[in-house]
Amino acid sequence: MPNIICLILLILLYYTNLNHRELENARSEKTVAFERAKVLEERLTEQTERLQTESKQSQETEAARSEVLREYRALKYEMTKKNEELSSLKDNITMIEKRRIEVEQRNSGIS
Repeated sequence: MPNIICLILLILLYYTNLNHRELENARSEKTVAFERAKVLEERLTEQTERLQTESKQSQETEAARSEVLREYRALKYEMTKKNEELSSLKDNITMIEKRRIEVEQRNSGIS
């Protein structure tokens, strides 16, 4: 009978030890999972910050591009106006030169 009790105790001890190892394994797996989750969370935070920075830079770049485009259009409009003024001045000079020639021809015909 004592051998049966010893055997039962050994079996209980074995299963208790087995359960203890399973519990330790489960704790270890849980710790690894928490560490992995922590690493993933840190990586996600870094990527989120990087994306926010890139988004901000993209918005700033777009704003700068829009400003340059606006300035370009304003300069192009100004150049068009200046070309019109220049053309008008050239026409006026041509007319004045024609009149001067006409006046000179009249004056030389009078003399």
